Amino acid sequence: MPKTIVLATSNQGKLKEFSALFKQANLEQYLDLKTLAEFPSFISPEENAPSFIGNALIKAYHAAEHTGTAALADDSGLCVDALDSAPGIHSARYATMHNFQQQGLDKEQLNYSCLLEKMQSIPQGQRQAHFYCCLVLVRFPRDPEPLIAVGKCKGEILSAAIGDHGHGYDPVFFSFDLNKSFAQATMEEKNSVSHRTLAFDNLINAGLKEFFSK
Repeated sequence: MPKTIVLATSNQGKLKEFSALFKQANLEQYLDLKTLAEFPSFISPEENAPSFIGNALIKAYHAAEHTGTAALADDSGLCVDALDSAPGIHSARYATMHNFQQQGLDKEQLNYSCLLEKMQSIPQGQRQAHFYCCLVLVRFPRDPEPLIAVGKCKGEILSAAIGDHGHGYDPVFFSFDLNKSFAQATMEEKNSVSHRTLAFDNLINAGLKEFFSK
């Protein structure tokens, strides 16, 4: 019988990425992957830890306790060297934090537009950045030994958004590995080098396959 894992997110973009990662690892046949969108009474926890790892732990345990099943949490973000690793753990609410507003833009567009504005004075060659991802798998609500893995990929921030794929900051992140923005890449290309893929590979090494075999 497939094991149920709830992704501690309602983000459909992340669901697509994780579905592809489980398929690539030949684990999809053992898995019933859900998101928090299927639990309308769920109330998101306060993510008040100072680190990606801390916030991933908060989200994973909260989701597991609410759903009564295994939960996989992803806390990830964009870290820009010239901005002292900002947006960092605040990547999802960067525009809100800076009261950045622009008509006609959705939340993700507001975030990367705010970032571009903050970096207007930073010249080419000093715009290095990386995406960081921490994954936490809590196998049951009070699991004392959560599986934890991290990954990151390097690139730089473009001066304008390019590409129509992906989500989040993908349009303004130029991947050194792909020689294009993440939003110009296919999902297969992005998954081959992304921070989430690297973290997922490390999660497999940390014991993910053993979880499915029990």
